[in-house]
Amino acid sequence: MKMIRVCRFSALVATVALLLCGCEDSNNQKTLGQGYDFGSNDRNLYLAVGDSITYGSGSTSYPEILSSMLGKPVINEGIRGERTHSGAARIDEELRAYHPGFLLIMYGANDVVHQYSPDRVKELLRIIIKAAKDNHTIPVIATITPHIAYREEIFNPLVKELNTRIRRLAKEEGIRLVELQTLFDEHPEYIGDDGLHPTDEGLSIIAAQFFDVLR
Repeated sequence: MKMIRVCRFSALVATVALLLCGCEDSNNQKTLGQGYDFGSNDRNLYLAVGDSITYGSGSTSYPEILSSMLGKPVINEGIRGERTHSGAARIDEELRAYHPGFLLIMYGANDVVHQYSPDRVKELLRIIIKAAKDNHTIPVIATITPHIAYREEIFNPLVKELNTRIRRLAKEEGIRLVELQTLFDEHPEYIGDDGLHPTDEGLSIIAAQFFDVLR
């Protein structure tokens, strides 16, 4: 069983490598973290926070795949079912516990399901970003993935509203954005049968998108 999981994970990493061949060249941007004052943080440590999409599937997670790509530790603090207000409440504790150089933020899926106000979620995400900045940790934020099948008509209008605010928030705070909605809109096959959670291949795509922004 363990051998099957190792082989599957290796295949995912190979998929990511192929995906990166098609990623936009980021060499024209300053390397993220270059010349940055990390204070007492570990510049080679990444902390990922979010909900079940960050937590991952039974076989892998995007932080696990991303760690393999970066060759650096990516701590997975995704919590199933978590909403942004809970993430904002615990972020200071997480930053104190790990002292990460980078904070990877992906919240909003459960806020959409519970029909929370996109404006309120945006301001809660701003609290998380500001906590990272105050801690000398570099925040990176992602848009959330769309819903498919029977969930699409119910939830995607709110997904789009929230992602519009996430993009705006990234500009307002001057931080890097990982664009997931657009990519998954084009490839709904990477969302699982429940219409919400990415497949293992979808998780590898998320890792690839984060890697392209972080490298």
